[in-house]
Amino acid sequence: MSFMLSGLLAHLSHHILVRIWYYLSSLWLGLLSNLFFIFVLMAMLLGLTSAFGYYFNLMYLVIFAILLGLVGVVFGMYKANRPVVQMADIGVKNLPKSWEKKKVVFFSDVHIGALIGELFIDKIISLLDELKPDIIFIA
Repeated sequence: MSFMLSGLLAHLSHHILVRIWYYLSSLWLGLLSNLFFIFVLMAMLLGLTSAFGYYFNLMYLVIFAILLGLVGVVFGMYKANRPVVQMADIGVKNLPKSWEKKKVVFFSDVHIGALIGELFIDKIISLLDELKPDIIFIA
């Protein structure tokens, strides 16, 4: 609920406190998502190992899960602000002569919004300019 409300307010207001609230709500939502999947995997692991008579100390598993969730959030934030360029040569049958040797750029998953703003867009535009594409596809 707080993420949805902060997201709505972040799109309506540029106030610094709203931005901070939205940022913290995003982190919280990411942590909860990570923890959900980690705990599901741990429940399966506990069920499997207990079937063979091996038991883990639950307190250590919970601490490990929380730390792993936090590491996932930090890693996700790190990767989100560093665009990756991957080059590939793709052969296309019956390609018109006019399209041969053309450079095509396809980019996606640029979540432009309240958290990702002009500085990140400038970084993307600089990367695109360096590639000197003939055409750009955005998904």
